[in-house]
Amino acid sequence: MAIERIVADVDPEIKRKAEDLKRVTGKPVKTIISELIEQEYKRVVKEE
Repeated sequence: MAIERIVADVDPEIKRKAEDLKRVTGKPVKTIISELIEQEYKRVVKEE
């Protein structure tokens, strides 16, 4: 799936932060990273 490839290419620092968020929220790392990407996309599109 595409999301696995995207998550695999994410910066290691972001992955570490996502692991920290996983401990707090209980959400899977893939979900956390997907949500971050979606938020950033919406922010960028809104600015244009």
